[in-house]
Amino acid sequence: MGLRVITNKPKIGVLINSMVSGGSERVVSILAPEINNKDFEVELIFLEVDRFYETPVGLKVSYLSNLTMKSNGLIKFINLFLCAIKLKEIVKDRNIALVQSHMYRSNFVNILATLFGSRHKSQIVNHGIVSRNLNRGIYGFIVIWLVKFLYSRADQCVLVSNRMREDLKKYVNISNAVIINNPFDFKKIKYLLNTGVVNNNFIFKKEKQYLICAGRCIKIKKFDIIIRSLKYLNDDIELIILGDGEEKSKLTDLSNDLCLNSRVHLIGNTENPFQFFEKSNILILSSETEGFPMVIVEAMACGIPIVSTDCISGPREIFDAEDSSLGGRCYEKTNHGILTQIGNPKCLASAISTLLLNEELMEKYKRNNQKHMLKYSVEIIADQYINNMEKIL
Repeated sequence: MGLRVITNKPKIGVLINSMVSGGSERVVSILAPEINNKDFEVELIFLEVDRFYETPVGLKVSYLSNLTMKSNGLIKFINLFLCAIKLKEIVKDRNIALVQSHMYRSNFVNILATLFGSRHKSQIVNHGIVSRNLNRGIYGFIVIWLVKFLYSRADQCVLVSNRMREDLKKYVNISNAVIINNPFDFKKIKYLLNTGVVNNNFIFKKEKQYLICAGRCIKIKKFDIIIRSLKYLNDDIELIILGDGEEKSKLTDLSNDLCLNSRVHLIGNTENPFQFFEKSNILILSSETEGFPMVIVEAMACGIPIVSTDCISGPREIFDAEDSSLGGRCYEKTNHGILTQIGNPKCLASAISTLLLNEELMEKYKRNNQKHMLKYSVEIIADQYINNMEKIL
């Protein structure tokens, strides 16, 4: 199918590091086509060439470098300035009025390009908690320094949760910040539930109960805590982990060390996680920090109850819980799921047991969440983005 030629719509660039597997990349894959179908002509612009998600059909694509996610960190830092110059050239050549960027490095490139003389409007979308970078060594120091120096120079800063905005205020004063939650294509999820094919040979056993978690296997996801919680749960409860990453081999080793290897199934990446969700009993989010965890809303769409850590920033807001913390409590029941302590396998196991033993509560969550999730539909979220882009154009 050829590219559509559109001459009567403002042109915008949607800039992101790459299209590897991750929440921010999924947001772009959902949001960009919807905006393109409405009020703007969208061009996708990538810092790197990695790809997991398919590039949306009908959108022009440009690359600012030949780097990959495995390229040297120093080279990536130097490349920010080269990419900013290249972005400025693309903006001028394509007559792009606004660049919407996602993730730290792309946000930095977006703003740097304007400092180098590009005349586009900059809308930056922040998907992560800035404070997370305090424990990431020199890389984290550089990120925080650049946030302090550059973010206030953006024309608009989009934050995906309220608690994320509160965290950002610790580092920089941004008067033009707006809150827009992440979008979801519920029609596509329904299609994949009904007609999609699971890309593996995993078999769900009727005599078992299944916990499931999904995401990159990295430290902040704390999948190890879910594995450790199995020691406090009945033997018929097993765990499915969807995703790949640097911690995957350590999770395998931990399962073996705890003699849980028969109960832990590391599936890896899959293009259709939704059939796994639907067939599982509980979705677990065990993260130390999040931005706006898409997996929670995706689980709602698949009719599966959720147990999540009470991490900054998304779960408490998605569950519409009171704006407070657990304090000394092990877990908290809300109208849309259970919140539990971060990094505490015993508390997690207690929350899981409470939910599995309460069929009425399970059904309440399934029923409540089917209506609750609709406010995150891509149609509604795209309109919010468009309204805010129009304010700065």
